[in-house]
Amino acid sequence: MREMASVARRWWLGFGLAVALAFVAVGAQAQALRPGERATGDGYRVSLEARQTHATRSEFDEAVFLFAQPVERIVADQLSLSLELRYGLARDLELSAALSVAHRTAAARFAPVVISPEQTLAPVWIELENQGFLDPELGARYRVFEAGPLAFDSSLSVTLPSDDNSAGQTLPKKLPLSTGQASICLAPSLSLGFERLFFALDYALGYHPSAAATYLVRRVDNQSYVNGALSDFFTHDFRLSAAFHANDIATLELSLFGAVEQNPALIEGGQELPFVHELLRYELGASVAAGFRLSRRQSLTLGYDAPFARAWESDPFFPIALPEQGLRITWSLTGS
Repeated sequence: MREMASVARRWWLGFGLAVALAFVAVGAQAQALRPGERATGDGYRVSLEARQTHATRSEFDEAVFLFAQPVERIVADQLSLSLELRYGLARDLELSAALSVAHRTAAARFAPVVISPEQTLAPVWIELENQGFLDPELGARYRVFEAGPLAFDSSLSVTLPSDDNSAGQTLPKKLPLSTGQASICLAPSLSLGFERLFFALDYALGYHPSAAATYLVRRVDNQSYVNGALSDFFTHDFRLSAAFHANDIATLELSLFGAVEQNPALIEGGQELPFVHELLRYELGASVAAGFRLSRRQSLTLGYDAPFARAWESDPFFPIALPEQGLRITWSLTGS
């Protein structure tokens, strides 16, 4: 009970911090460009999103970075709260910043250990948790051209890595909230908007430079450790969206999303060593959302993301990185 109360206090502290940051951000002046909407002038948009994520993995043909020992099953849960600020510097240009706080847990069951033909150790469960800030993101979006209902936007964003220390020498003692890998993302977007219908096609190319990973440090002897680093790799994300403005209050949206992600290699002695057999992993899914305008400046969106292809079954970063799936609730405030 004391542990649950401590977690609850940490969540209230994180929620209070996010709300405080939101009200500070509301003081900014400017109308932000939003995907699929034509620019109307200078303004701002502040949003708070709460998301619940649950993912399990029982296929381990490919290993994971976090555990050096063979694993049979991993069950991961996360509750996160995200704050995003979009600020329009001009009619066609906006800046954005996003920061999330999360509480994440993961339970892993190790495979049985065969000591001899007559003796086998039973599977053992290990439970990990952590709470704190996720990787912050900074970005800029520019409207390249606009011709009637057709618009083309391009955005550039940078993700800064946060703490990736598992606090363990052979077994992790806590669950890292970051992969420790920075990323640079270029995302063009083509949209077509009418009075009640809106369509958008988004693509994002992500580049992740080579970097060290603290959770890959292993103790191989009493006085000997092996450092770990990952090679650079690319990710490709796609999204096709369609929205219907039912009236001045309600909007319904359906999206299909997919991803093709490169698996990084380990760097040891200046050489790249493949960690998993497959070079690429794939994701495909759909999301539905219903948005409601609460007032002239405020709106509320309820959404659910459901991946079809379970890409995390072959993701070596799991459960350090979790899929964006499950229920999400987003409150937004716009102004000028």
